[in-house]
Amino acid sequence: MMAGWLAAGVHRHTGLAAHDAAVTQWFVEARTPPLTAAAEVVTTLGSEPSITVLSGLLLAWLVVRRRLVAAAHVVACTLLGAALIVGVKHLVARPRPPAYLVSGPPDTTYSFPSGHTLSSTIFFGLAAALVVLATRRRWARAAAVLGWFVASVAVALSRVLLGYHWMTDVLAGWLLGVTVLAVACATWTWHAPPADGRESHDPYPGRDMERAR
Repeated sequence: MMAGWLAAGVHRHTGLAAHDAAVTQWFVEARTPPLTAAAEVVTTLGSEPSITVLSGLLLAWLVVRRRLVAAAHVVACTLLGAALIVGVKHLVARPRPPAYLVSGPPDTTYSFPSGHTLSSTIFFGLAAALVVLATRRRWARAAAVLGWFVASVAVALSRVLLGYHWMTDVLAGWLLGVTVLAVACATWTWHAPPADGRESHDPYPGRDMERAR
């Protein structure tokens, strides 16, 4: 797995990890007041508390709509993401960038992987998957996937620009998040109803409306 390769490079100071300091310094020198303010907004949106609230709202909506299979996937992915953040951070035990590089209050937790990046990648990916499964319109599906990619990458970049993470931290967070999403999409596809629509308990939001058209 690529995330494992990145973790090995962190301990050996090889591979992409060897360029972490230079990349962080470049981002720090590129800071401007407007760019920093925008990064702070993005990083707040992608924080674990924000993602937890958004996931709870999504879960509640799915339960109300009786989309229980989709709701179960949201719960499973959220819990798996949280476990990966805690487990991998303590396994790698990588210090964060020096405090003088940080634009904001210091964070003393471990750095690898980026929890913001991992959790936001999973949440926005799940939201995009629900849209993709709810419509047959190609433009809507493409917009959902593009929105997921832009949102997750924006959160990752904000963490480096603000000095809270190294480049390889956010790359690992993104890769782990994508791995969780790949597993979720595979099981979602396995649970999907037949194409002829004869299944009566569709687990995906919006599919019934699409068939009605």
